[in-house]
Amino acid sequence: ACAQGKCGGTAIDVAKVCDDSNVCTSDTCDPKSGCAHAAAAGNCDDGNACTSGDACAEGKCVSGTTTCSCQKDSDCADNGNLCDGTPFCDKSAMPYVCKTNPATIVTCPDPSDPQCAQVACDKTSGKCVTSNSTDGSPCDADKNACTAPDKCNAGTCTKGAAVDCDDKNPCTTDSCDPAAGCKHANNTDPCDADGNACTKNDVCASGSCTPGTAQKCDDNEPCTQDSCNPTDGKCIYKPIATTCSDNNICTVGDTCGTDATSQVYTCLPGKAVSCDDNNPCTINTCDKDKGCQYPVDQTATVTCYSGPNGTSGKGLCKSGKKTCDASGNLSQCTGEVVPASKELCNSVDDTCEGVTDEGCAPTSFVARIGNATVAGTSGNLTARVGVGMSQAAGPSVGSGSISGNFGFYAWIRKIIGL
Repeated sequence: ACAQGKCGGTAIDVAKVCDDSNVCTSDTCDPKSGCAHAAAAGNCDDGNACTSGDACAEGKCVSGTTTCSCQKDSDCADNGNLCDGTPFCDKSAMPYVCKTNPATIVTCPDPSDPQCAQVACDKTSGKCVTSNSTDGSPCDADKNACTAPDKCNAGTCTKGAAVDCDDKNPCTTDSCDPAAGCKHANNTDPCDADGNACTKNDVCASGSCTPGTAQKCDDNEPCTQDSCNPTDGKCIYKPIATTCSDNNICTVGDTCGTDATSQVYTCLPGKAVSCDDNNPCTINTCDKDKGCQYPVDQTATVTCYSGPNGTSGKGLCKSGKKTCDASGNLSQCTGEVVPASKELCNSVDDTCEGVTDEGCAPTSFVARIGNATVAGTSGNLTARVGVGMSQAAGPSVGSGSISGNFGFYAWIRKIIGL
């Protein structure tokens, strides 16, 4: 319509006017040509419920993957077996699938004796046919393991004869259990295992005849060969000449022989083993079970002297001693005196040669003159002289003269201080 000198109108509703009802096109309006329908991409539905993944292509909906095994009954193949039923296309739910019509499946009844006959459908005719097992085939007519063997005969299981459960073993008690069959329970009956007089009281044990207690023929002598006579059961002790052991490891070279005192043929002890460990701090002993033993003696001492031979005990020289510790080791030498390097003029044998002050000038003397005894060292003389019942004594004075104080007179002088 014209308005104000121009021709104009109302724009159309493209979604309504230009809709071609095709999801695979994009609907628009061109001002010159009008409605336009360009091809569009995307998912779509081809209207077939048995396809999935339908998609647009060149403006059309192209079917996707087929999910149904059938769409009609003729799509379901028949294997020609008249016994297993007729196939059909089940459209009751998606996806459609081929199924067998259960009403068309042939079901045959059980035979009168299933152990010896079978009933099966003939796939050609669709009818049930009975087939008997071969006569003599094994079966179980009475559910009793004590009859065997039950066998098929003309389609029926026939019971066999009773089972013989004798295992010919005197140490089992034979029986038959209808459920388990033959049983052989072990017994403890007396029996004869070996015909040997050296075994007593043979008895059944664990299903076997076990020899009884053997006749004991042990005289506890390693120097005899002990045996038993299987005929009469008497013991035999035969002497043998060989090495042996007296059960004392403190002896070696033990041999068999006759003991001189008891006159018994036995193991005679050999020589005693040497247990000297050359250690003065240990006591050398031997235990018959443990052998050589060396307990430490801490009270033991050893004399020691490092001076020249023959000098100990002379002059000043003497030996020392070493003591033992808890580990059996000797200590250092203590208390010894060895010779001096030179002789001293001291009236002592310093060099321990048995001579005193060798090479020294005289330093003292002792002499008896009449009833007087004179003794002294160089420059110092002492005299004792008996006069009557008195004695006088005194040191040398000046050039060596001796002063004397005699008897009662000397006593008075001492009292009055003269």
